[in-house]
Amino acid sequence: MMNLIHLELFKLRKKKISWVVPLIVLILSILYLAAIRNFSMEVPDSGSFLAGLMGLPTLMNLGIVVIASGMVSAEFSKGTVKFLLIRPYTRSQILLAKFIVMIIYSLVFSVLLFAATLALTNIFLQPQSPMVQIETYQQPALIAALTQLGLNFFLILFYLAIVFLLQTLTRSQALAVGFGVAFLFGSSVLSMINMLIMTKYPWFKWNPLNFLQIKDSVMEGYAEAMKHYSVGVDKVANLYVSTWQMALGLVLSSLVVYLLANLIFKKRDVTLT
Repeated sequence: MMNLIHLELFKLRKKKISWVVPLIVLILSILYLAAIRNFSMEVPDSGSFLAGLMGLPTLMNLGIVVIASGMVSAEFSKGTVKFLLIRPYTRSQILLAKFIVMIIYSLVFSVLLFAATLALTNIFLQPQSPMVQIETYQQPALIAALTQLGLNFFLILFYLAIVFLLQTLTRSQALAVGFGVAFLFGSSVLSMINMLIMTKYPWFKWNPLNFLQIKDSVMEGYAEAMKHYSVGVDKVANLYVSTWQMALGLVLSSLVVYLLANLIFKKRDVTLT
């Protein structure tokens, strides 16, 4: 199994997109901070930008989805899946190795994103101690940034599971990438629809779409607002789901989706590939 993981890591390192995506995120963050420094009336402090990681985790997630969308579908579109299957590994091991490699890549990407944000915000903005208290998060900027990255990892797990499921359903790499990106961007719209449904049926809060708000759950006032969410004149509903419940819900949802992807992959016909 370890040899299979090493093989997938080698293949991922050889893909240009694996290096291009982090580079694009870095360049965009530099341009963003340079614009703030040169065009703002007053250069802001670095603390609040560090705490929110400049909104870059969303861009990172998009890049991870694009890269992950080719892990399985590319094997079918290029016909190399047959060479994988003649090796002494089961289909479940092959899919799991690819999933583990994407988790490793996501962790490395997250660490690099944090380091770049910490350095760039202090270079381009007014330098500030990373332990400065951020009112929005009710904790130091450094802790808030690490918390955001940690919670974002649960989102990555869910997105990866969805992307792997989509790949097992199609032979086209372009379709897999398109569906993956569409789901990532469409999740915000689906969350709005989900909120409308929850206002009428509060029990509906226990669904994966609501768990996608996990990063908002640590912001000041979130818990109180959700516990007394207004659903009409003089009517309120308890729509609150704690951070740990969202995290557990995302892990379980990811597991279910991944197992479904694995089941489909095991039954997939490769004779026409």
